[in-house]
Amino acid sequence: MRLENKVAIVVGAGQTPGETMGNGRATAIRFAQEGATVLLVDRNREAAEETGRMIAAEGGTASVLAADITVEADCKAIADTCVKHYGRIDILHNNVGRSEGDRGTTEMDAEVWDQLFAMNLKGMFMTCKHVLPVMRAQRSGVILNVSSIAFDRLDLRPARGVAALRRDLQDEQGGGEHADPPHRAGERRVRRALQRHPAGADRHADGHRAAGARTQPRARRHPARA
Repeated sequence: MRLENKVAIVVGAGQTPGETMGNGRATAIRFAQEGATVLLVDRNREAAEETGRMIAAEGGTASVLAADITVEADCKAIADTCVKHYGRIDILHNNVGRSEGDRGTTEMDAEVWDQLFAMNLKGMFMTCKHVLPVMRAQRSGVILNVSSIAFDRLDLRPARGVAALRRDLQDEQGGGEHADPPHRAGERRVRRALQRHPAGADRHADGHRAAGARTQPRARRHPARA
């Protein structure tokens, strides 16, 4: 199993109504099938608990945390809870997002705009903010940020911010212009790591793709596999 003895956080591990399984639930189940212990995070506790039951039915290990990623205290609690229960964080998978429909600039309500950015971009930033110190202390870890590729829709413009956040995280971890000196590892190595681990860069069938950032020891020639 490729994720044996790893601890993964899946944000958005519940399920919204629909005929097919969502990305968050599918990812959580797959991580567990590969041997990871999974912290299932969702604003809807019941939905996350259902995912947990599905994992348990296959012999996997998971626990549930209800959290609202638009609230920074909740984002901090995600990292703190994972470390308290499992001692480490190997993977952070951000899968939360919402859409209010495609509207023109003059028709977009400012309050809806703020809500979209709070959930689709700010929440992703805040979970990364509180998980990164743990991964840096471990000198290893993987962050997978999922966003829409429908950049031409006004309501999905936060996805552009997600792409920028990905680049910024890679810059910090990969030795770019603004990298923190203790964590420089070579941007090319980060990109190669994402290419070797398609889960960090693949486009998903429903029009989403993952934007990954990896933290790794500076002295290692090859990044640790998650």
